[in-house]
Amino acid sequence: MEPILENRYVLYTVIFICFINLVADVATQEFFFAFLFLIIIFVMDSFIDNKTVSLSVSFVLVNILMLKFKFNQMKYYYNYLQSSPQKNQVPSYVT
Repeated sequence: MEPILENRYVLYTVIFICFINLVADVATQEFFFAFLFLIIIFVMDSFIDNKTVSLSVSFVLVNILMLKFKFNQMKYYYNYLQSSPQKNQVPSYVT
């Protein structure tokens, strides 16, 4: 039995997951993270021969950075809403 990281079905699964993630990034206009994903893959390609490891590491890195970015964005927006002097004012488009 071959190791799991060298199994071609595991590689196909990782490629499928990475492709879906890349399409989702482009669909939500997160082009920075899509390009970052591709750059990390191209850089790791010269150092690591195993494509499963290369794709998995780049997938995890980019998604961790994306979560950190989105969390900070939500935190700043929440702080902005808390410090806004017009807390209880209903926006004009609601009425």
